[in-house]
Amino acid sequence: MLDPKQLNGTYRWVNNTGGINPTLEIVKGKSYVIKIDNPTGDEHELLIENSKGSKVGDSKEIKPGNKAEFEFKTESQAI
Repeated sequence: MLDPKQLNGTYRWVNNTGGINPTLEIVKGKSYVIKIDNPTGDEHELLIENSKGSKVGDSKEIKPGNKAEFEFKTESQAI
């Protein structure tokens, strides 16, 4: 589960162990489900990018107080 937290005036994604903008260990060819909780009063979006900065998945905008879940599958792109 990832939650947006405001740190020094900027929102960051924080995991359940306190990791800030955690690096995800992604294996090519597998499917992943990301669960997000937005307890803030602002909309947030989570983008998953590969090492070249190309988007491989995203949550779209998550409304304040809502939870979201999205699935993405890595194909031939290196993450």
